[in-house]
Amino acid sequence: MDDVKNLHLDDDQAWLILLMFFLSSQREWEKLRTYAGEQDDPPQELLDFFNRVFNAKLPIQLFSPGTLFYRARRIASNNESNLGVNLDEIANEMYRVIMSDMDFKAIQQMEADGSLYLNTEDYFHLKQISMKEYTPEQLSHFDSLRKKYSVPGVYGFDADGSGVPPEKFRKEGRLNTVSDAYLYLALEKETAIHEMRPSIGQQYSLASYQSMTELKIVNSTGEYSNLEKSTLGFTGTSKISEPNVENDTRFYRITQHMAHLLQERGFDGIKYRSAMRSGGYNILLFDEKNVHFLSSEIVSINDVKIDYSQVLPFTN
Repeated sequence: MDDVKNLHLDDDQAWLILLMFFLSSQREWEKLRTYAGEQDDPPQELLDFFNRVFNAKLPIQLFSPGTLFYRARRIASNNESNLGVNLDEIANEMYRVIMSDMDFKAIQQMEADGSLYLNTEDYFHLKQISMKEYTPEQLSHFDSLRKKYSVPGVYGFDADGSGVPPEKFRKEGRLNTVSDAYLYLALEKETAIHEMRPSIGQQYSLASYQSMTELKIVNSTGEYSNLEKSTLGFTGTSKISEPNVENDTRFYRITQHMAHLLQERGFDGIKYRSAMRSGGYNILLFDEKNVHFLSSEIVSINDVKIDYSQVLPFTN
């Protein structure tokens, strides 16, 4: 025993041992992922693996009351009526600042007789271009509308429309089964939108939430100062962010089991890296009552940028 206590390793030897442990754990994880995907209940091998992991000192991050989180939802033609505002009515308020009743009648007449058709938005922009400048009255009207719709509130979906959907509308996810009423959130607005796999021109409701109490969150990002915690204590859960390239629900079975076991141990949720945005972080909450819905805004996607590296052919 004294020989073990007196054993000293240089940095290269220590890193080599840690690397061998890490690679061994990776292979075990992949084997267990296969087992987990073959059955609904967690196999004993999986329970034994997670018991070993969880018996180590898990990396925990505490989120204080008042912490802000974000969640996005796509606005589609079949759910637009559930928004907190009527987008058509707001647009018409803007149009009527410079458009007269005669302008609206002209648009209706063009639509009725099938002549050169311009929708109201096109007509509005053409009239803007033809104007040399706005009148003081028009500028005042625009300003009052901007002030009216700049107050934070529910512009997108409300608390029910932004939160965990009813079970009949749920799909299996990275950490949840259909029966799990888990709430997926992001720490940044940009990350919440990226998780929707956005397309240019698409509109989204972006909800803001605030934590009600201190949250005890398991940190699976791999960003810890203590090397032992990140490598020995929590190897498996760093794989939470792996993309499901085959779109196979069985791929997530192992992480779903892991989430259930962490919930049973009394944790409030899990923090993990976004697979859709570099530098972004997501939070899964086991109980959505731990956060309070604040407001929702409506955003439109202007651009989606991709950063890539060429694999083949090799470049000089």
